[in-house]
Amino acid sequence: MKPRKIAVVSEARATYGYVKRVMHLIERSERLELQLIVTGMHLLKEYGSSINEIVRDGFTPAARVDMYVGGDTPTAWAKSLGVEMQGLAQVFDMLKPDLLLVAGDRAEILAATVTAAYMNIPVAHIQSGDLSGHIDGSARHAITKLAHIHLPACEDSAERVRKMGEEPWRIFNVGAPQLDDEAPLELERRRQQCRCGDRLAERVAHLLRVVVVFHHGLPRWPQVHELPAERIPLEDEPAQRVDFRHRAIRPREPGFSTCGSSPTIRPAQCCAPTCLARRPRR
Repeated sequence: MKPRKIAVVSEARATYGYVKRVMHLIERSERLELQLIVTGMHLLKEYGSSINEIVRDGFTPAARVDMYVGGDTPTAWAKSLGVEMQGLAQVFDMLKPDLLLVAGDRAEILAATVTAAYMNIPVAHIQSGDLSGHIDGSARHAITKLAHIHLPACEDSAERVRKMGEEPWRIFNVGAPQLDDEAPLELERRRQQCRCGDRLAERVAHLLRVVVVFHHGLPRWPQVHELPAERIPLEDEPAQRVDFRHRAIRPREPGFSTCGSSPTIRPAQCCAPTCLARRPRR
């Protein structure tokens, strides 16, 4: 029996931990074949080229999809998602996966899910039903409605998925896979402390709880009509005028290009707006 091909899209450090251990398990299985597709911030040098971390973890990408057209504006972001969908359509057609595994609520994952759904590729979604807020929450629930298998991290999230009308047999409360990397480390730490024979250390290991709090900033894209031409200066700082300009981005070569052992999809053409801040002459 041929192994089933499981495509996994990884777009940023933020969600790589969600799928890292799962990908290792897929590679160990004789019934499954991993097809790792790397895109998004992983491929950007200004964000550390985190694809190198993926390679160091022992994974070999089946394909890389360049998507960003340049510029940090809503228009450029929307264009980048369109480029990603075009690239992923080519990759899915080439790899022909039996299932796409995605995680989280990022826009790149939404674009991947839309592409797979319209190419009749089943989608499994890790962390479905969570509450994100703002546009990320809308993206997560949109992914849920497009996905075919739901993998929530807790019962509350599973209940939200059920309330969205998804059939119960599609929902599996599997927990948060990114925590699997931490559990063995915690267990080993406690074993080391207990080996010393110090009852105090054993008690501390039992009582100590470290709580890490993350604050997820919500993006709020500035609108042209919300930016005044001038603002009140701070102390002796002169007022600044904000001008909006458009600059043409030199298009990259369309289609496939070779990058290591895996094909890379690059955007064919783009024109991204940029916001330039200019100080008036004194």
